[in-house]
Amino acid sequence: AVLRVEMTRIGPRALDTDNAAGALKAPRDAIAEALGLRDDADPRVEWFCAQALPHAAWRYGLRVVIRSAGGAR
Repeated sequence: AVLRVEMTRIGPRALDTDNAAGALKAPRDAIAEALGLRDDADPRVEWFCAQALPHAAWRYGLRVVIRSAGGAR
């Protein structure tokens, strides 16, 4: 893989793993499209999903970090 895409769903409660994956499907497709990929199964991209609790100022969000798969930013 060339890129590592880390998506963190931010919400007031954690979802189980299949619902978390479903919640991140549309953003994953949009990121793949923005990267010019045919679909999100392109082997040049590694996808990682996580969840986090929100900060006081907001309740829901999505944090996306894209870096080279070697770890450099």
